[in-house]
This record gives sequence, C-alpha cells and structure tokens, in this order.
Amino acid sequence: MGSLPTATTIITAVGLLLCCTAKAESRRFDDLVNLSLDELINIEITSSTRTSKTLKNVPSAATVFSQSELRSMGIDFLYELLNFVPGYQTSRDNDAGASYLYSSRGSDTGQQTSAILLLIDGIPRHEVRTSSASLLSSLMPIARIERIEVIRGPGSALYGSNAFLGVINIITVDSNNELALQVGQPDRQQLQAQISNNAGFWHFDAFLSGYQDKGQEYLLDDRLGDDLKTTQDPQAVSNFAFRLGYKDTQLSAEHINFESKDYYSVSAISNDVNEMRHYFNQITAKQAFELGNVHSLVQLSYSEENRNSQSQATNPGALAAISNPSSNAPLVGDVLFEADTTLAQWLNDWEITANTNMQFGLEWAKDDLRTARVLANYDTSMLSNRQYPVDYSPEGDIYNEVIETEDRVTKSAYSQLQHQWDSKTDLVLGIRYDNYSGFDDHISPRFALVRKLTENSSIKLLLAEAYRTPSFLQTFVKENLTVVRNPDLKAETIRTSELIWVTQKNQSTFTAGVFYNVIENRIDTATFSDGKRANINEDEEYSGGIELEAILPIGYRWSLRSNYTHFLKLPDASYRESERLASFILNYSHDSVTVNLGGYYNSERSMPPDEHGDRIDAVYALNGKIGFQVDRHTTINLQVKNILDDTVSSSPQSESIKTAIPYRGREVSIGFNYAF
Repeated sequence: MGSLPTATTIITAVGLLLCCTAKAESRRFDDLVNLSLDELINIEITSSTRTSKTLKNVPSAATVFSQSELRSMGIDFLYELLNFVPGYQTSRDNDAGASYLYSSRGSDTGQQTSAILLLIDGIPRHEVRTSSASLLSSLMPIARIERIEVIRGPGSALYGSNAFLGVINIITVDSNNELALQVGQPDRQQLQAQISNNAGFWHFDAFLSGYQDKGQEYLLDDRLGDDLKTTQDPQAVSNFAFRLGYKDTQLSAEHINFESKDYYSVSAISNDVNEMRHYFNQITAKQAFELGNVHSLVQLSYSEENRNSQSQATNPGALAAISNPSSNAPLVGDVLFEADTTLAQWLNDWEITANTNMQFGLEWAKDDLRTARVLANYDTSMLSNRQYPVDYSPEGDIYNEVIETEDRVTKSAYSQLQHQWDSKTDLVLGIRYDNYSGFDDHISPRFALVRKLTENSSIKLLLAEAYRTPSFLQTFVKENLTVVRNPDLKAETIRTSELIWVTQKNQSTFTAGVFYNVIENRIDTATFSDGKRANINEDEEYSGGIELEAILPIGYRWSLRSNYTHFLKLPDASYRESERLASFILNYSHDSVTVNLGGYYNSERSMPPDEHGDRIDAVYALNGKIGFQVDRHTTINLQVKNILDDTVSSSPQSESIKTAIPYRGREVSIGFNYAF
C-alpha cells in the first residue's frame, strides 16, 4: 500500500494530545485485566446445549469473547473478529467486494458461508438465496455485541442444516446508554447510539449505527481482460434495532441497509457500473412460560431481504456481431433477489431430577425466494441458449429469471438428554429429525462425555453428525453460458470425532483439542471441458487437525489470549485454505489508559487450480487500539488497523481472476464515547 496521507499524522497527534490532557480524577483501570479474565473463566455459554455452561464443562470446542474484551480490540466488524478464533479464517468475496466469507476447520472459503449457522439472540439468520449469513453479518458492528460464542464442530443435532461446521451465537448489547463517534481513514465517519431504560416490569433497548467511507484504491485483475484496473471500495452500512420487554414477553425488530460501489461484482471490475444495495428487515416475538418443571420458550420470527446489484458482464464490442440491432455496448445487468423467511420454534428445558435434564422442541420454517430476475440490455436467455441474433435494448429492460422462484419448508423436532453420571462425569445425548422439502429426511445424532480429571481440568470426548442441504442458488439456478444445473445434487454430511483437554487455574485457561472429520457428498463446483460449471457431490473426503488456545494474565496489568491451529489433513477442494493459523490479543491497563495489540497469521494459500498451484504469501496482520478515560462518562480512543500496512489478501473464488484479492491496507481512526 502507499504512504499514509497527512490526515494520519493529524489524527495521531490529536490522540496523543488528548492522552496527555486526561483528567487526574479519571477512574483507575488497574482492575480491568483481572476483571476481564474472571469474566472469561466463568462466562456463560448457551449455544452448545441451549443451557448454561462454562468453558470447562461445555460439551463442545468453544471460544467466547465478552463485551469488555471486544471493546478494547482494534477492530470494528464481525469478520475481523473471526480471524482471532481457532480454526477460523476469512476470505474477501470477489462477487460482492465489501462482503467477507469465513470458514471453519478448513471448509472452502471459495463457497458462500452456508456451513456455519449464525444466531442473533437465538434466532437463525441467513440469506435465502445462498443459505449464507456472510453478507448479512460480516460488517456487523462489534459495538452491538454483548457476548459472542463460537462453537466449532457439527451442531445439526440441535439446529439442523446450516450448523454443518459450527455455530456463531451473538448476544446483543443490553442495558447500555452510550453515544459514540469515530472518524478517520479512508474518509470514514461512524456514529452509534445505544439507549436502554427500565420502568417496573418494562424494559426497552435500542441500537442505532451508521457507517460510511470512501474506500481505498487498488490495482486489480478481473475476468474482463488481461490489463490491471484501478478501482476503489467505498461502502456504507446502517443498522437499527430495538427490543421491548414486559415480564416474560419480548418484541424486537431490526433493519440493516448495506451499500457498496465499484471494486468487484461477479468477478468483474467496472467503475461507475458495479453497485450493490442490500437491506434486511426482521421482527421477532418471544414468550417464556413455565409448565411444571419445564421452562418453555416460544419464538416467532419473520424476515425479508432485498438484494439489488448492477454489474458488467462483457467488454464493449463483444456482442456486436451477434446482436439485433447490432451494438458495441457491453452487457450490463441489474439483478434483483427478494425473499422472506418465516420461523416458529417451541423450545423446552425439563428438569427431571437434580442430575438429569432434557431439552426438546419443535420447529417449522419456510424460506420463500419471491424474485430472482435480471434486467439487461441484451437478452441473456437467448445468449445462454445461443439463439442468435440476440435481442438488444439500450434501455436495459429485457427481463429474465436467474433462479427459479421456489419456497422450502422445514419441519423439525429435537431432543437432548443431559445427565450427571457421578460427581466427575457429565453425559450428553442428542438427536434431531429434519423433514426438508425436496430432499430426503435426515436424522442428526450427538454424543458427548465430559470427565473431570482434577479440580482444575477436564477432558471431553465428542461425537456428532451434521448435514447441509444445497442452497436455492445451487439447486434452482437457471442454466446459462457458464452454469449447468445438477438436478441430482444431494445434501452433504459430516461425521466428527473430537478429544479436548481443558485446564483452568489462577485466572488462566488452556485448551488443547484434536478433531477428525469424514465428509460425504461434499458439494463442490466442477468446471467442464466446454468451460461450463456445475455443482457436484464429491466422493468421501477427510480432514483433521489440532487446535490450541490459551488465556492468561501476565503480571497485574497485562493479559494475553492466543491460539494456534494446524490442519493435518484438508479436503482436496480446500486449496484456498491456509494449513496453519495463529493469533494473539495482548491487553494492558493502568490508571486511565488501556492498550490493546492484536495480530493474526495465516500460512500460504493456493490460487485456483488453473493457476498451476501458484501460492499466495502468508498473511501477517497487526491491529492496535489505545483508550483514554477522560472522566467517568467520556472515553477517547485511537485505533490503527493493519498497523504495518502489509499486503493482506486471499484466494479468489473465481478461476478467471489471476491475482489474489486484497484486503484494505492501514486504516487510522479516532473515536469518542460518551456514557450516560
């Protein structure tokens, strides 16, 4: 990346000046490190079993971040945080350049992130078209998260199809009153407000966030030619959510709006043409009640989404010889997807005896893809079927469907037994049945044994199976010049075995785990001799590796969180994945100052196969943040992302792109927080 503009110097100088002028009466932060470590040792984890567990006894490979830890880190969005989770790595999307994909345990980031379930306050969230949550979640502001639990390994025994490789459970902020402003590079402005109020049995929370920047400049390759092109990646995202509760009843709603321009769209760069707008609305009602020894919760949710994008598909003149009337204009399309999801859940926790409890429930869900069309200046259907000459309209109003509009209904039931065998042994048995329209029924089992070895350590044996049905895009795509539909595509399944050792002592936690996966009917993309692509099921494949994670104090004012992952075996299709991952988060607190330094490492990755095994250099990235407590209400922070301005990039999903996809370079910002 290029040298920093003068604005960086100004921002840094202002930050240091504010540090020097911090008031002497500001609250001391000597205890922040110890408080944060105590929180992490005893922090609640609910997504693994739908009941409260801790790091020591949760029957899963789990990583948890608390609000205090998140607020100290030099990051802004969810995708940045996932680089600090064992087994997780991210990839920039070359179909929507402001979106980031993420993978767990070596799953292919070249595919949409449909194998990891995202829960927001217990409600599943995904894009209907792809079954993925990456576009809806990658730019979720960290400031909205109260606690995040990342569960690695199959979760279908509780959650069904999308919990193929894990679950990300986000519990949003509650009971905060705060205003925050952040400005910096690249011409970045961000405003956030959190409001909370209690009145008797009533409770109200609201969150408002607005972010925009002008992006950074890049020189990139795309599928429209051999020459490198200059482009940028401006983006804007807004988020509004509220929650109203009365006793055991809760009503919540959320709106997300996301916009990006230029950069990549469908693997092509066309400045002033490429553009994407995506909005998402959701309303949820929850009612808790008691039925004797059974704690019940009914959840009803309805969401709608709209994704509209413009992109250029050909170079100028490419269709002049086969169009009517003849035109040198490039093929430009306006694609619209509209969909909605309806969900009803009845969740129960039955306390049978002091040592035995059972969780069981019913679920009904419907995904409806209402619109999937393209408006273009050429007839894309005629072009796909080689019906020449192809109709041309300078108004760009020729209509065609890109995916068949369909709906899917899922009917599910699950049951889970948790039993304390003796004072040292906990047993978990679970099973879930899913009836998924258009596919065979599926049963997902689970077994977990947690054995206390000493007062401070335990060992976990975990066995589970999960499945994932193909998405609408993979199942109902319209055939065209580059894509062939596979009507025989099957659901993929995974069987996982894990052994995990956990020890906790004197505010320190250390976890070591080994896992082994057997994957059947893995869904992959194949390219045929005529250049067309299709989704196919691969033969049985295997993957496995080790994961290490440590959280510990260093003296009185320092704390360290670190992890290391080594994949001993990856599926053949996961060539885009790094085999070794590592990260650290170092935190320091003293008086009115907090300092945080975080870094992550991804080993080399490969380019798509037609690049003959070309490698992308290993990634080293450092982020930092300094916070200054001015008084009990006001905090000022200086944040720098990608401190060293190193080139951070990932492998493209498209085989037609010959260069790595870059992340942003150094970004500097200064923030002001006021609590009231």
